[in-house]
Amino acid sequence: HRKVNTPTIAIDVTDYCVNSGNVITVEVRDALDLELPYGKQRKKRGGMWYTPVSGIWQTVWMESVTNDSIEDIKITPSLTEVLIEIKGGSPLKTVVFDGREIPVLDNSVKIAPENPIEWTPENPKLYDFEIISGEDRVKSYFALRTVSVDGNSILLNGKPYFFNGLLDQGYFSDGIFLPATPAGFEYDILTMKKLGFNMLRKHIKIEPMLFYYFCDKYGMVVFQDFVN
Repeated sequence: HRKVNTPTIAIDVTDYCVNSGNVITVEVRDALDLELPYGKQRKKRGGMWYTPVSGIWQTVWMESVTNDSIEDIKITPSLTEVLIEIKGGSPLKTVVFDGREIPVLDNSVKIAPENPIEWTPENPKLYDFEIISGEDRVKSYFALRTVSVDGNSILLNGKPYFFNGLLDQGYFSDGIFLPATPAGFEYDILTMKKLGFNMLRKHIKIEPMLFYYFCDKYGMVVFQDFVN
């Protein structure tokens, strides 16, 4: 048993594993402690405050990894290149991009695609890459996209852009905090695209990473609220 106060954590269970019959149980109790993120929950509902919810709505999984496994990556794009910073892994790491192996120096690498294509809602171009560290392989993607503010204008890729969107509460009729299947995320995003929207304001909630991947893939900008 281990008490944690963060929404994202990795626990090494190597010493507790046996040859067969391993079971992992995740128990969550939310006391609505105001020192922790609590979203739109309140014991006394009203206004924008909803009734408390139960259940684990973020992804939980178990996997075996090597001693030289990659722990995390950070991707920072510009309009012509991307900086990939890697945490963990072996001293000898490479990034495979566009059929080329690029050595990783000081745990970071820059990639500049030939004839770069900027990401926009109208043309959501994504670039795939893979990181190799010993026996560990991690696949991910990036887009050449920037968002900035200039006076009263929000700029997409350095140019004023009209973000036409709506408030996305992140509640689902078939699963409350989650859709019944990942296809529910896709349906919502693609339906909003068909209705002419290019932006969703995610209301005081952080979705599983799969939601943001679908937004990148289908060309939907996310205005992400802070969580209470």
